[in-house]
Amino acid sequence: ALAATVGFGWVLPFVGLKLFEYAYPHTLHHFLDTHNLTIRLGYIGYETSAYNDWFRRVGGTLRRVWVLWYSVGVVAGLCLLVSSIVLLLYNLYSSLMSPTAPQVLTPLVPGVNVPSSQLPYYFLTLAVSAFVHECGHAIAATSQQRDVNSFGMFACVFFPGAYVNLSTLRRLTAFERLRVICAGAWHNAVLCAVVLCVMWALPFLLLPFYTHTGSGGVVIVSVATETGFSDAVVEGQVVTGIGSCAVRDTTDWTTCLNQLDYYYHHQQLTPSPLPPPRTAL
Repeated sequence: ALAATVGFGWVLPFVGLKLFEYAYPHTLHHFLDTHNLTIRLGYIGYETSAYNDWFRRVGGTLRRVWVLWYSVGVVAGLCLLVSSIVLLLYNLYSSLMSPTAPQVLTPLVPGVNVPSSQLPYYFLTLAVSAFVHECGHAIAATSQQRDVNSFGMFACVFFPGAYVNLSTLRRLTAFERLRVICAGAWHNAVLCAVVLCVMWALPFLLLPFYTHTGSGGVVIVSVATETGFSDAVVEGQVVTGIGSCAVRDTTDWTTCLNQLDYYYHHQQLTPSPLPPPRTAL
């Protein structure tokens, strides 16, 4: 259903665009050129040089600080590169040795293991990550006295992305080029760290706006119809346990669900109806 929706969502407007181009070719081409738009089947992109001066001002301000910042990014990027390779190899090894056990890394596939209700957040996350990533490359380049020719955003099928068109980096030293190359991943790593800190701090930041008594638990804010809990819980309930697994916070909630999933697959049992969560109104 998702693939059909996306397909029709691209094909029908594209057919209409082609009919308009056939009837008014000069008007369409003038509009696309004026607004720096590129439209193809399954792809729409926007490119502009309007932010070049902004990148130049930001990268040129406190240049020594930026150089130090991106030098740290080079070290962090190399460490993350080695860690990623080790993690991927370990994930491959564990998936081959224990195919039914929970894996360290699980690919996120929209419509498969990402609920359709979460897709807007998923795509918004990708768009923000891509924007922050490319800003890292642009600011790192201008801090190395290289120019940004243009900045662009695009959507390919339903995945958003971004890019920067930089002037040549050949005159830079190897380490200076590494600053520019590693800047995007470094910005993403810092963004993840900031978001993680905010997520951990949310219970304390939101505490003044809520009141709760008891020994903890998680509040059901919504129930997806495709889950096994759709008939067991309702919005507003506080879940304090799943079977014999106590739930005091969101970490316990995830742990209990993973244990339940691992039990069913590890024991090679046909899943029976999920044990009703213990709830408190």
